[in-house]
Amino acid sequence: MKGSLARWRWLVLAAGAALSLSCNDSTGPTSGVLYATLTGPVPVRSAMFRLVGKQTSVAPGPGTSFAVFSAPTRGDTTIIAVVAPVGHTLAEGALVTIAVPDRNATAAYSLRLLQVASADLTLQEPVGFLLRIQLPQ
Repeated sequence: MKGSLARWRWLVLAAGAALSLSCNDSTGPTSGVLYATLTGPVPVRSAMFRLVGKQTSVAPGPGTSFAVFSAPTRGDTTIIAVVAPVGHTLAEGALVTIAVPDRNATAAYSLRLLQVASADLTLQEPVGFLLRIQLPQ
């Protein structure tokens, strides 16, 4: 009886350890940040775009002094405007930092560039510009 009780305890401990390890899923959501990046044929001072996907906040890209304005619309959709200071343009690279609940789900986010403006804030069609979501390097 003593031997079978010891085996039973060992079996219960092993099952508990296996269950504990299976609950530690490293593929689950990992909160973090994503960047919205812009490239284009000419320098621009401002850009407005639509972000679709869950996010908790939007801030200027790292190392920039851009003004960022955001307004939620419906569901997980947010309209974002980014403006460079007077005398500057939006440098290629991260326009904004987007705090998200799962930084590994970049495919769950979409961006659509709505408008860009030149240095004097004259509106231009966003032809030839590429706006995309990226993980920080």
